[in-house]
Parts: sequence; C-alpha cells; structure tokens
Amino acid sequence: MSDAWENLINQVPAVFQALAKSEPLQNPVAAEHKGKKGIYIFKDGDKIVHVGRTRNLQGRMRSHRTANENSASLAFKLTRKQTGRYATYKPKGSRKDLLNDSDFYDKFMANIEAIKKMDVVFVEVESHEMQYLVELYACLKYQLSTDEFDTS
Repeated sequence: MSDAWENLINQVPAVFQALAKSEPLQNPVAAEHKGKKGIYIFKDGDKIVHVGRTRNLQGRMRSHRTANENSASLAFKLTRKQTGRYATYKPKGSRKDLLNDSDFYDKFMANIEAIKKMDVVFVEVESHEMQYLVELYACLKYQLSTDEFDTS
C-alpha cells in the first residue's frame, strides 16, 4: 500500500467526525461560501437526507435550490424516488420531459422548498481525493444509497 493512500485513509474518520459535528450554516448561499471546497450534508431534523461534495459551496447550494432541468439534482432524486419515474437520456423521460408532467413538477417544486428549509453542515476539504473518500464513508456510515457512485 502506498504511503499517500495510507495517509488519506487514516485521515478519513477524523474528517468525517468534523463534518458530523459541524454546526448548521446560517446561510449556505452567502457570498462568504463562494469557492469553498468540501463535503456537505443536508439534514431534515435529525434525518440525514444527502451527502455531497463540491468545489464551490455557494454555487452548489444555489444549484440545489434552482428549479430547472439542469439543476436541483437532489430535488430530482427525491422526486424520482417518490414517483417511481426515472430520468433517461432519451427525449421521453428526460429531466425536461419529467418537468412537463404536472404531478412530477408539483412534487419537484415541493422538494425544492423542503430542501431550502433543511439544515446544511459543511467541512472544508481541499483535496478532491479526500472529498470522494469522505463522501463515500459518510454515505456508508449513514446507510444512504451509493447509487450516485455508479457510472453506468
């Protein structure tokens, strides 16, 4: 095992603990968060809803709150799960197509509003390797889906 790998792996639990113990951000879309790299968690009360990584916290938080087919990935994920409708890479079933369905759209918008009310905790992590490892570690610790790591 390389020293670099071992060094990264040994740091993961401490970075995860720092994230888990972080206080919720008062305003995750504030200008002070522009360009911050790291790992974030969306929490609905005590329930962990989503773990993600970012190169720009302010931009990522705005994206989660913007209602269009190219943004709001968490809202899409939640809505697809609620409706049993999944996006495809074909025109029929695409994100754009799903948003034309009034039932899907209404649930999508409700999910965006719910996300706006969720707490966000964050820990700054510069290394993209550490970001990936901590995101996966947190998903496993919190027993969240790891589907987003599947590239098929």
